[in-house]
Amino acid sequence: MKRGCAWFAVCVCLVSSELWAAPAPEHPKEPNSVDNMLGVTFDTGIGKNRVGASAIGARFVRLHPFQAEDPDTGGVDGGAAAWLGYGVDARVITLGFDSVDAGVAHLVGRAGAGMGAATLEVELLLGAGIAGSVVPTWGFAVLYGFPFAGIGLATEIPIGQARPHWLEGLTLALRFQLPLELSRSKFMAHPDESAAR
Repeated sequence: MKRGCAWFAVCVCLVSSELWAAPAPEHPKEPNSVDNMLGVTFDTGIGKNRVGASAIGARFVRLHPFQAEDPDTGGVDGGAAAWLGYGVDARVITLGFDSVDAGVAHLVGRAGAGMGAATLEVELLLGAGIAGSVVPTWGFAVLYGFPFAGIGLATEIPIGQARPHWLEGLTLALRFQLPLELSRSKFMAHPDESAAR
């Protein structure tokens, strides 16, 4: 299973780097001011206190990208330099990949910045899990990667009660997302193309 997760992470990073490097169309449309993103999440417990739980989910996030200014021309130096976002996700939690042991839903907040193709992102979560009873939770993640994918560390903490057996403390987090309108995404812009316009 761990080998499969490693291959999944490598494939996601390769696909994302190819998308980032792909040339824009000859006649690009005006970039969107907001990117609506659909994505998948995968978290699995790590560390000496892990309980063997993994969470697999889907999410919808709206990202507001901000482009850097070219210091020489005062114009836009293409590409998204930073972004803020918000959305929702839902996950199923399994302790052995043979049954669903719990479910959890979150409100998601995201903030990130990139230099070239690499990005650093912080993710905040507020939600609730259910497995017989409702468990309010909050959490955060720090991710490194590309605009369309990231790998990092995450944690989720129960609010006002003991940690349930299905909720990991520290997890390896994988994120993969794509804009619904890829050709109009600011994440697909490049400095030379912006200068050409």
